[in-house]
Amino acid sequence: MNKQIFLVMMWLAVSAVSASAAAQVLTVEGNVQYRLPSEIQWQGLRAGLELPAGTVIVSGIGSVATVELGEARVSVTPLSRLEIASFERQAQ
Repeated sequence: MNKQIFLVMMWLAVSAVSASAAAQVLTVEGNVQYRLPSEIQWQGLRAGLELPAGTVIVSGIGSVATVELGEARVSVTPLSRLEIASFERQAQ
């Protein structure tokens, strides 16, 4: 139940920032994989990558990552799945 609530909160955080900017990977610890929207193969996530909307991130046991979406930072906790929805940076 708590994991479902957390995943909904992550989805809201990603959607709130909501179509052309890339997500920036800030940190990665452990086994975290990603799959681009146009790909079928998973790759190891690493800090510094820019990921487009539609990218899926999954983390293994004891693995975490931090992704920046505009002004928001999202933590990918162990054994989680995050799909980056479309988002755009808001004018300031």
